[in-house]
Amino acid sequence: MENIILLPNGDLLKYDELTEIFEGKVSWMGKKIDVMLETDPLQDDSAKVAEGYFKILLDEMEEWDSNAKSYVFGYMQQTFPEVMDKAFDVKKGEGAEVYPELELILVSPSGEIQFMFKKGYAFEDKTILALGHIFSGFNMIQFERLSEK
Repeated sequence: MENIILLPNGDLLKYDELTEIFEGKVSWMGKKIDVMLETDPLQDDSAKVAEGYFKILLDEMEEWDSNAKSYVFGYMQQTFPEVMDKAFDVKKGEGAEVYPELELILVSPSGEIQFMFKKGYAFEDKTILALGHIFSGFNMIQFERLSEK
């Protein structure tokens, strides 16, 4: 297996032998985010498969970005309306600062995807994961508390 993946946009992902993951910073919607491609040591072509799935995300970046944010924001508004309403009142409707920012995308060779969001005003101490599959879209939200310093 090669130790570097060169993406069509010129970004590089490097293989970490300890975690068996390709990782790096990738340009996404005008900013750099972390990307991780999982591999399966029992499947020879798993890195190429995960890379292929990520290239689909890159090719359809605006759509995937919009779908992920809509899924997360819709879930937050439906599940925590009082928190979101208060956050909008405090920020005077400046929604961009209320919602978390996309920080990381993880892709597995089975096609599973995770979009990790952090740093939103309403949920400062949480990481929010939009989970799904490359062929069926997002289907679950998971919250994780950020580690304390």
